[in-house]
Amino acid sequence: MVRRLSFKNGKFCSNDIARGGFVKVITLSEQNGNYFLGETSYKSSGNVVLTLVPKQKTVDEIWNLINEI
Repeated sequence: MVRRLSFKNGKFCSNDIARGGFVKVITLSEQNGNYFLGETSYKSSGNVVLTLVPKQKTVDEIWNLINEI
């Protein structure tokens, strides 16, 4: 299941993720024609602080990751 996070009060959040559920967070950005992807997994338990370090990826690498989800 894929869910989009909302940005509210300076935080990303979603009411669609139950506590105790396993979550994979993915960020995708484009900078000057280069693509950067960050990802991490965690077990939802309310307020969580995550640090993502995006790495440069090719379009094919990103596409393959999306297809795995």
